[in-house]
Amino acid sequence: MLTKHKGIIKMKIGQKIKEIREEKDLKQIAVLDNQGQISQIEKGVKIKRPKEATLRIIAKNLDMSFEELIDGTDWSPRDKSKEQFVISPASYAFKIDDSGFISYLNSTFPKYNKNGDLTEFCPHTGVKLIGNCENCGREIEDSDYSFCMGCGTKLTVKWDIPEQINKLITPESLTDFGFCTENLEILIAISSDLVFWYNTLKNCTSHEDWVNVNKGMVFRRDRSYRPPSIREGKFEIDKKEDLNGMLFDIQLCSKVEKKLRKTLTHLTNTEETKSSYDKVYEGLFNTMQDMIHQNANTMQTASIMQFDQDKEREAYTENNRKLIESNEKSISMLADLLKSLDPDEDHSEIEQKLKSIKSEKISETQNSDEKILEEGNSETDAAEKADRNNKNAKNKNKKEA
Repeated sequence: MLTKHKGIIKMKIGQKIKEIREEKDLKQIAVLDNQGQISQIEKGVKIKRPKEATLRIIAKNLDMSFEELIDGTDWSPRDKSKEQFVISPASYAFKIDDSGFISYLNSTFPKYNKNGDLTEFCPHTGVKLIGNCENCGREIEDSDYSFCMGCGTKLTVKWDIPEQINKLITPESLTDFGFCTENLEILIAISSDLVFWYNTLKNCTSHEDWVNVNKGMVFRRDRSYRPPSIREGKFEIDKKEDLNGMLFDIQLCSKVEKKLRKTLTHLTNTEETKSSYDKVYEGLFNTMQDMIHQNANTMQTASIMQFDQDKEREAYTENNRKLIESNEKSISMLADLLKSLDPDEDHSEIEQKLKSIKSEKISETQNSDEKILEEGNSETDAAEKADRNNKNAKNKNKKEA
């Protein structure tokens, strides 16, 4: 039975299947395990356009290729759903969110172009695309699937995100100019190494070649990509797997680099762009803070010092009192200077912060003094008790004598 398709006479797909099956002297159940389905396909009544996955199974059982089976028939991929796609086993679509989390899927492409031709090879890597399970012929329904839903055969390899690269895309590197610049520099070095080792391993034809290339190599910690270890007896197997892994890492580096470069355009170098006013303001505040710490440390040191005579302690304490008083005056002058830089600015928050620091330090010193006092009282009580015990013992001995 023939049909006219765009002016060309073509055979119905069901009729061609039936003729080839009868030529090979095969029963319907031998061509497809669902006899009712194969019967409807051959008749071309209820199933005029079988699914591609079904035709691939039929072609396999007829000992021919799918392309040979549909050749010269009225079956056309242009009549099929536009939602069909193929996936690449060596090209990836990465996503990086604002926190630096990386996710990915294998790249997908329309299964047929606008002319109805089958898309067979990845335009980015040249690797053959996957549209059907190689084992059972079932169509791949989702790019996130790693295994065939029909027979469980592994479809694609899922790679882990390398820690060396993952730690370069963090919330800090996406919000801080310094982190972003430093991590971008490290990433570019890693990416450069990856490309070098990928091309080197690809050109090696034996394990001996690979060993000779690696001789005398020195690597910087955390800033260099270390080449993979290739087993001597498994050179071809390891080479293929490691090349695929490096290809994944190279594409990942490219995506992370774009993210960091784009982020860098929105960040500013705060140290370089900070005005002289801001630097003076910050410097005054830090000086005041340091003096408060110094006063507290001086008070605490005086409280724990041991002296042979009270005069020495009084002299030392007086010197410290004058030093603290001088510092307090300096702090007051600096505070006035801080306010004079911007009289209209509300300085209450700054003052409150300094008072808080001062209060904490005084509290620490008082607690230290109280502890020392308690320890001193304890020692005094113990000494007095021992002295009384000694006197009582002497009086007792006298009476007995």
